[in-house]
Amino acid sequence: MNYKGTAGGFFLKSGCFSLVLFFCNYYFSIGQKPIFNRVSIENGLSQSSVLTIVQDAKGFLWFGTRSGLNRFDTRNFRVYKNVPSDPKSISDNYILSSLCDSRKTLWIGTINGLNKYNAEHDCFKRITNDPSDKTSLSNNTVHCIYQDKKGRIWIGTDNGLNLMKDAEKTAFIRFSHQAGNPACQAITSGLFSKIMRASSGLVPAMV
Repeated sequence: MNYKGTAGGFFLKSGCFSLVLFFCNYYFSIGQKPIFNRVSIENGLSQSSVLTIVQDAKGFLWFGTRSGLNRFDTRNFRVYKNVPSDPKSISDNYILSSLCDSRKTLWIGTINGLNKYNAEHDCFKRITNDPSDKTSLSNNTVHCIYQDKKGRIWIGTDNGLNLMKDAEKTAFIRFSHQAGNPACQAITSGLFSKIMRASSGLVPAMV
């Protein structure tokens, strides 16, 4: 899950009936008790299980749920859902991961593909696996999206780890377990749920 914000911290409890936003920096600095603001389905949230949170370059908060992507401006929600007849809608309603990268691009991972948000036109570019193209995303279930210190974007899926080598063409280098390849022997599973950073480099978490 992603937690990113400049106004304070966020407390997330998946599977509950509401989302709690915890804005604390100001209150701790002046010695007052923090204030909790509760945001729920009654306020416009599309579904109660929030699986990922990210803040974009304009300050909007994005909440990914099991039934839609929600953009929050601190007052109102705008919900994005898959529209089968619209190829520029998000690829699936089940949102698993999110990232706002150093170029201010918003990436959304779902159970059916990666999505690149176009803020100018308020739509999405879908990025999915193409069995005939080895540079395409290795699998459509995108559990995690991570940007390292060099600015490279990594995508963890149900079937291997992907390094994005061209954001415009959305081409990838795939990493998966290969018995005869020492560089890939450390990858023992195809499912990547998290990517973390350690002093020695990236640490993919496999389940």
